[in-house]
Amino acid sequence: MSPTHKWSTQTASDVINDGFGIELLDAKGVIHVTVFRCDADRTVTLYLPRPEERPPTEVLDWFYARAVLALDTFEDGSPLSPRDEWREITSRLSPPGKITLAVRIARALRRR
Repeated sequence: MSPTHKWSTQTASDVINDGFGIELLDAKGVIHVTVFRCDADRTVTLYLPRPEERPPTEVLDWFYARAVLALDTFEDGSPLSPRDEWREITSRLSPPGKITLAVRIARALRRR
């Protein structure tokens, strides 16, 4: 069985910060990775809140492929930047406002 079967994704639109995000969750619903597409400045940010619990490479590759499909293009139709150009934040500290809000929105939607 593929190791990706223990993982899921969820998406959230962020109207305030003009963007869209996708998150990788484990079987317990813990967020391990967030990818946020900011349409305002046409950037993509990758946030790993638990670097010491980094998912296996096979799972990350699966998630990144899903992220590219889910995030599609920027609002103006421009393609996403290549994966190696995504800004990466690896920290247990609170991420920038854009991602914090995306996480809050996703959690609120999950509670409904």
